[in-house]
Amino acid sequence: MEAKDLKEAKRVYGLMAPLFALETLHGVSYPEVLCRRGVIKSARQRDKSRVMDEHDHQALDDILRDLEPLFTWRCGERSTLNW
Repeated sequence: MEAKDLKEAKRVYGLMAPLFALETLHGVSYPEVLCRRGVIKSARQRDKSRVMDEHDHQALDDILRDLEPLFTWRCGERSTLNW
């Protein structure tokens, strides 16, 4: 993006669009992403009405698999959540 490569910026945005959609629908995917990447220890949230179900987790798995080549910070492995 810093290189002002509009074509690449559009490509990356297209890859991230499903993540934006999941966040818009449920509002819970970003903490889950941070937890899976080892940035935070837990994706738990106070609002229990916005918990991801197994289909949401599968969708997030697919999205993150597509985005993995873009990751520049790698730490830890996917956390096992105990809701």
